Amino acid sequence: MALNINNFCTRLGKLFGYANSVKTQIAALYGANLTSIFTSFDGTAYRGDISNLMPLSTPQSGLPAQIAINLYSQLQSSINMFVIDAIRQEEGVYDGTTTTALKKLRDVMIATSKTFQAVASSSATYTAGSGNQGNGTIIITDQRPPTSASLALQELFTETINGTCIVGGNVSNFGAATFRLTGLAALPAYNVEYPTGNSLVTIYGGSGVTTNINCTSASITSSLGQAGLSLLSNGDFESWSATNTPTNWSIITGTAGTQITRGSTAARGTYALQIVGDGATLTRLRQQIASSNGAPSSVSAETQYCIACMARVSATGGTGVITVNLRDSAGTAVGTAITLRLSGGTQPLTATYQIYTSTFSVARGSLPTTLYLDIASTTVVSAAKTVMIDELIFAPMISLYAGGPSVIAYSGSTDWNVQDNFTLAIESDTDDGAAGNEGLFMKSFQRWFRTEAQGIYLPVAASPTQSDSYVTI
Repeated sequence: MALNINNFCTRLGKLFGYANSVKTQIAALYGANLTSIFTSFDGTAYRGDISNLMPLSTPQSGLPAQIAINLYSQLQSSINMFVIDAIRQEEGVYDGTTTTALKKLRDVMIATSKTFQAVASSSATYTAGSGNQGNGTIIITDQRPPTSASLALQELFTETINGTCIVGGNVSNFGAATFRLTGLAALPAYNVEYPTGNSLVTIYGGSGVTTNINCTSASITSSLGQAGLSLLSNGDFESWSATNTPTNWSIITGTAGTQITRGSTAARGTYALQIVGDGATLTRLRQQIASSNGAPSSVSAETQYCIACMARVSATGGTGVITVNLRDSAGTAVGTAITLRLSGGTQPLTATYQIYTSTFSVARGSLPTTLYLDIASTTVVSAAKTVMIDELIFAPMISLYAGGPSVIAYSGSTDWNVQDNFTLAIESDTDDGAAGNEGLFMKSFQRWFRTEAQGIYLPVAASPTQSDSYVTI
């Protein structure tokens, strides 16, 4: 028997809706609201899943916060039991865990083209502190994997995360400064003010993140797929053969010493990659990403990745486009490219080094067995123009918290110093159901399951099949 998503959402929505009403409807919690739940489950095989709520129908007394904790505890039990039981009875999947049940729910919804209402909007913005010595950047994404779906993560907390440099960048650590990141303290799901806290108390209502992160340097690498470490070897282009070929890179088109040369005008260190334009040659070089048993051992699906580099042109003007991105063995692009343009576009190359970035993830089932980091001129570079690329990284991003945004701290040409600082402003719509404030199912899955924190991405859409109107009493 297949899971009936509409019936499932009707009953789960009742439980979620009841939980949402605790804060504003203490007086009605033990009367009409419970009766509404009992009626929804009457005559079904799931009546036993909510049996622990039955005693609550007798008169209760106590402070609202104390009552709420008792209610939330009982609701958590009922919600868990119902989700597990429904998947067991109707899909034949049972190991006693909500994680397995939620994964099956995801798979059934994908197979039957069912979707929940996506949270209407979110944003994640980096702002450097005034007076910073370092000129690097923090690359941040709030996108939900795969990023091709152009949807934000559904379990973001609205907060400001502050970052302060506690170890400066220097020659010894290749510019890899260390930052301390601190967000707002988290509230437990059983707190009546969850998730945003009381407006009079501004220290609560966030992710509770408190962590240190190191800057990602092209000179500090790992082929094991460790968050924050570049997967590329010689992305700083400091090592070269005698024939003007960068070590660990293969030239596919173009000639070493002619279109591809070792440049001495570097963003950091001594050397940089130079692509010399002649108005005729489409230059291309690449590096294979570490792989094992025919599959990338260091690249995973549904993981956020960042490509970043510093680049400049010998003199402004002219034409030409160079892309930096992942490609499979057939040359097909994977993920999002950095596009370096001599002219036009939103960020054309200048005569001084600038930072260029892209972030992306790859969907499950779409990860190629062979991957290359590819640097290619897709439009020929004008004669007498030289493009310089330095400090190239390709790295798994650092998740600030499970289900939260991902970051890369990238050093600029001037190292960060102790006490340099920044802020990350994270905004996510609340869950009151008002216009432009949608996502009641997804916010409830966050509260009671932390679904995306477990790496389970339930299908969502701006125009869903399963309306937020199910989440009601």
